[in-house]
Amino acid sequence: VEGEEPDELEPKKCSKEEEFQGDRELAGGLVQFFYEFKNTVNLCVLFRNRAMATIARGTWGDFGKARVVGFPPARQMEMEGDSVLSLAQLLRNRPFVAAVAPRARQLKALQELSEAKDVKMLLILLNARVRCRSEDCTDIRKDVAFASNPVFHVSFAGPKGEGLLYKSINTPWVLVRREDGKELWRGDDEPTKEVVQNAMKES
Repeated sequence: VEGEEPDELEPKKCSKEEEFQGDRELAGGLVQFFYEFKNTVNLCVLFRNRAMATIARGTWGDFGKARVVGFPPARQMEMEGDSVLSLAQLLRNRPFVAAVAPRARQLKALQELSEAKDVKMLLILLNARVRCRSEDCTDIRKDVAFASNPVFHVSFAGPKGEGLLYKSINTPWVLVRREDGKELWRGDDEPTKEVVQNAMKES
């Protein structure tokens, strides 16, 4: 973990820098996992832009043979015509691709690449912001959330972060009140923002 020992975890409005640090630390943990198993050569960490990738490389220092890159600008991908081919060249056939906080259009490009012929890729989404969308969400994030099973998810819930929603693989979604740990909701299907809000109000 970067920096000094963090204070007690409290929900707050994070700055862009703090948000990126959280994304970077999570990605760094995955790189360390591959490093311990001497398998970084098969990993590509893909940030939402090149600037973030540059900062991550400088912060981490030693990340083995992992490829740490950022998505090219949207205009560049449009100019190159074939966004799938452009993305494939960027990843250089790494079988494990960790996409860090990708935007909706970037998720779409990754989905198209994963469906392309002769492409063998295991896509790992880190802090992709696809969970607990509103019922009226119509973009690809909702489709990705429906099609994927989170290994681990935790987020604050409620207008003041008084609730905690969590899930680990092969377990149900659980919403609890942070003050006393009282369970407010449990279900096998991922709750929408509206379901979470209603459960918080009823408590």
